[in-house]
Amino acid sequence: MRALWRSFTKRADREGWSSARLLAALAAQEVTDRKRRRFERHRAEAKLPHGKTLDNFDFTVSKARVGVLASGDIWLE
Repeated sequence: MRALWRSFTKRADREGWSSARLLAALAAQEVTDRKRRRFERHRAEAKLPHGKTLDNFDFTVSKARVGVLASGDIWLE
């Protein structure tokens, strides 16, 4: 929020936003930024190769089994 509040307030003044709309826009941007940073942090901590997806996974084990594992948390049991 600290990095964006000036640009948001200038836009709010130009476009006639209410204070509630300004605060909602700032809060929404903060939530989006936090989610992005959390995802990046978790990906870095996991040390997974960048760009790996199930689409380019080698399914020689069993595509059906990997699909089931990827679709839920039953495998945790």
